[in-house]
Amino acid sequence: MLLKKLQQNKTTLYIFLIALIILILPLLTRLLHYDNSLIGDQAYYYERMANSINSNHLFTFDHLAYGGSEYIPHTYHSFLAFCSNFIPLQLFMQIFPGLLGMFSLFLFYKILRKFKLRKAYTNLSCFIFSISPIFIYLFSYPNDQYIPVSLILLSIYFIRQPTKKWIFAILPIIAISLFNIIHSLVLLIILIILRLYKQLSKKKTTITLTILITFTLAYHIPFFLRYGFPHGSNFVELNIFNSFIGDFGALISFSIPFLLISILGTLMLTSKREILPAVSFIVLTTILSYSIIPLRFYLNILLVLLVSFAIQQLLRRKWQLKSIKKMAMLAILCSLAFSTLVYINHISTSSPSNELIDSMSWLNSQNSGVVLSHQDNGFWIENLANKSTVINPSTEYISSIDATYEDVQNIFYSYHVEETLILLNNYNIKYILITPEMKQGKVWEKENQGFLLILKESPKFKKIYSLNNIEIWTYFG
Repeated sequence: MLLKKLQQNKTTLYIFLIALIILILPLLTRLLHYDNSLIGDQAYYYERMANSINSNHLFTFDHLAYGGSEYIPHTYHSFLAFCSNFIPLQLFMQIFPGLLGMFSLFLFYKILRKFKLRKAYTNLSCFIFSISPIFIYLFSYPNDQYIPVSLILLSIYFIRQPTKKWIFAILPIIAISLFNIIHSLVLLIILIILRLYKQLSKKKTTITLTILITFTLAYHIPFFLRYGFPHGSNFVELNIFNSFIGDFGALISFSIPFLLISILGTLMLTSKREILPAVSFIVLTTILSYSIIPLRFYLNILLVLLVSFAIQQLLRRKWQLKSIKKMAMLAILCSLAFSTLVYINHISTSSPSNELIDSMSWLNSQNSGVVLSHQDNGFWIENLANKSTVINPSTEYISSIDATYEDVQNIFYSYHVEETLILLNNYNIKYILITPEMKQGKVWEKENQGFLLILKESPKFKKIYSLNNIEIWTYFG
């Protein structure tokens, strides 16, 4: 019965309506809780970079990063700067991803239909895709990945056109080459796989691969020669819970029910020709995506197809008791829906809070000076308070970041006043921002631990601002 309903055209419309509601919910929740402020910290970095580019088209040096640092060009920053000439930047950053999300879901639907998959399976896959945490992250949480992912879907859609319309794939392929090189590599692999399975003609494959490789190398080789390769930081501690599982608060993540059902779908594959390459490819992609974050967006699509396959197989099977079948389906759908709602609530109520924004506004009115705080607060300090920071989340092109982080940790946990003052003077620190999260395990575990005690006891420091446990201190160096 459910399979028949999934084949109906009105079911497709309902799925797209559900997707629209899911993408709107974070914005509405944000409006109710935090006066429609941008979600997360990256959004404020993007906003500041776009505004900097607009105010100075030759912007090459970021003065607010501690000591100043060379600006690393990013296509997304330039795109935002251009679009802000026609629509207010914050409004664009809130609305455009959702619109592109709906368009991407439409492309996903059309691509599956182009591969002649059944209507019921296509609708089910679109539904699972729309409620997956990765989809919600891509198209409702500010990030710089949603455009290349959408461009890849657009490229595949045009490439699969039987007529000369496939030529329209050239433009999105060129655009993909301007983003993270991982997206170009993903598209390259997709094109090769399509050719191997005879879903793409030799002519199309040759032309598209030539264009992709040529433009990718033309853009990225000079870039890497000029700025070098990005590098990780020793102090970023990731594990499978805080990085990969959404139920434990991870951001770019998968829910536990989603992963379990995808495993079930893998086990249900029956053809040896299908299962060996499919399982090998998925396992390899999963392992790589743990450290190569952009791969998770494409892994999500693979897992969506497996989850949909598992549910479809369960629906097709003959159950001795129909009531158990209904309960099983209800349990699966409820677990997926619950994880979706939890994730939406998690990203909607992410920092910054109204209190933190007010605190940054107050700090903006003070004299210039370097601010010491946890690195996660760096982008808010730089954008909202217009102050330099000692450390921020942007670490990929800063060679001395590990040494700086070690100095910051030495300050936070020090009980020695003289050694602490030397470090503060070395970084020309004037202000110290302390948030409730920093006192609740993000930095310190208890009251009067390390630097907290020095702040209270030393006459060199004075609390100049306090709002709902957000404190700003000044240092008389």
